[in-house]
Amino acid sequence: MDGAGGWQRLRYIVVPHLSSYLGIATVLGFVLILPTFGEIYATTGGGPGTATTTLAFEVYDEAFVNYQVGLASALALVDAVFVIIVATMLVRMPARRLSSGQPGRQSGARPGRRSR
Repeated sequence: MDGAGGWQRLRYIVVPHLSSYLGIATVLGFVLILPTFGEIYATTGGGPGTATTTLAFEVYDEAFVNYQVGLASALALVDAVFVIIVATMLVRMPARRLSSGQPGRQSGARPGRRSR
């Protein structure tokens, strides 16, 4: 920490300690964007242009406006698989961090042993 600049402190100290929280925020962002069709359709209709279009709105647009039901089904499936992959990575991240001894684990504690 002595002699470390602002960017080095951010990269090596702050970001590693915040990584689990950033991961949770990222997954929640992806998961909570999925059901936002109603708000977009009622307020902007996906416009101006495609500025407020999300994948859920695109699925609706392909299925019921362009009558491309197969494409809409494929888009919905790809989105669901992507969210499952990201959520699985998030669930596995804390266990991996604990076993590797990264921040968040007490350095003197041994797994499975009690302190006297």
